[in-house]
Amino acid sequence: MLTTYSIEDARKILSHKPATRTERRLLAILHLLVDTGARVDEVLSLSRDAVDWSNLLVKLYGKGQKERIVPISIECRKVLFRGSPAISMILELNDVG
Repeated sequence: MLTTYSIEDARKILSHKPATRTERRLLAILHLLVDTGARVDEVLSLSRDAVDWSNLLVKLYGKGQKERIVPISIECRKVLFRGSPAISMILELNDVG
């Protein structure tokens, strides 16, 4: 049986104040994972046009390239904006490759 994080553990992780670009990128990824229930591969393969900032939606492509649109919270959007150079790095890399 796998041990999962408690709600308090998750709060501690998500309230971390990143100091480096790598930490901002990681925090943005963690927020997307927790907020959307996405798989790691789905988050890492996001493209820039998959994020609808004004409507708080993200288009994910899962197994078999099945598309699903999921909401993100305002808090997640804030983290993504704060870490925008870091999250942009993810999206730009995926748009290229």
